[in-house]
Amino acid sequence: MTRYRAAIIGAGQISKIHAESLQREPDRAEIVAAVDQDEARVKAFCEQHHIPRWFTSTPEMLEATQPELVHIVTPPRSHCDLAIQSL
Repeated sequence: MTRYRAAIIGAGQISKIHAESLQREPDRAEIVAAVDQDEARVKAFCEQHHIPRWFTSTPEMLEATQPELVHIVTPPRSHCDLAIQSL
């Protein structure tokens, strides 16, 4: 079974559900990073969910970690741009 490198973009309320869902499938996914514009929030989120790397820039996160799976959990108006960057 393939294990995917995953990243979470957005560290707001719904991100917790996404992190917990990914972590329930450790043979299928590993969360390698999270990103949020709010540095304190993304640091706390990563600490709480044992995510090894945090970023405040999506392009920097994508370049540094090269995830194969990205969960975009930001406000809907930002989804299109973030999806295009992730691809």
